[in-house]
Amino acid sequence: DELSARTVALENGKALANSFNNYDNQLNNFKSSTHKEVEDDLKVVNSLVDQLAQINKLIMSGGSKNSSPDILDARDQLLLDLSKYINFTVDYGDSNDAIVRLGNSGNGKILLEKTDNSILLSDIQDGRLIFKISKNALTSINNDISSGLLSGAKNFYDFVGEVESEINQLALRLSQNFNEIQQNGIDLNGKKGLSMFSINSMKPNIQQNVGGFDVDMIVGNENIINQEKMIFKYLASSNSWEVSSSEGIKVYANNNLNFQGFSLKISGQISHNDQFIIEPNLSKASAFSFLL
Repeated sequence: DELSARTVALENGKALANSFNNYDNQLNNFKSSTHKEVEDDLKVVNSLVDQLAQINKLIMSGGSKNSSPDILDARDQLLLDLSKYINFTVDYGDSNDAIVRLGNSGNGKILLEKTDNSILLSDIQDGRLIFKISKNALTSINNDISSGLLSGAKNFYDFVGEVESEINQLALRLSQNFNEIQQNGIDLNGKKGLSMFSINSMKPNIQQNVGGFDVDMIVGNENIINQEKMIFKYLASSNSWEVSSSEGIKVYANNNLNFQGFSLKISGQISHNDQFIIEPNLSKASAFSFLL
């Protein structure tokens, strides 16, 4: 009957939401563990380069003809160990000291020259894992690492990010499509159907609060809320808010903060240049929830 079918639909809706949440959590765990692995590997790499700098110092102090075979063997072993993590080229100076450049071209950024070594770092930029090289307090992005353990970890991290993006887009489409069908129908009581799913995680976050105000977000139609960062700055002279978003910069009256799918209510005292932001605090898959 209709009631049992409704019960099954409700349970399936909850299960679907839980699946999105769990997938998002697993992907985030993959990314976190991979980034930690990269950080640990970079410590090894930087230690190996530091040891090579010490070997270079010993080689240069003895001259090219007086280098001990044991020292040269130690240098070669360190280079072999380093090659497991990154790709690089090696040239040799007048004293047989190693000059290490990142990448395969022979013209990459210098990782080691004489006793002067750089430091490799990692960072997350636009959801992707990147490598940086730092020397004498100057840091720049490096794209020369294309093989070895670090390159493999980076490729895996970026792949997981791509899967995460696809799942987020799937969560968005499912939410919109199901809600559109639901809102065009009627429930068992003859009333217009309500949204079934939500991906909304937009939350206000006060940045500067001299006056002592508060912000309440009133959700109307979750289905049409753009999940984006919005920056609000109060203009006391006109009792209005300057709002920066993907639509550019617009000014809204303090008593007319109505946006696509939601509105804002400001309470308390506001001072000139008081600021707050509204932005999603979860990914779409993580925020995916069943409303009925």
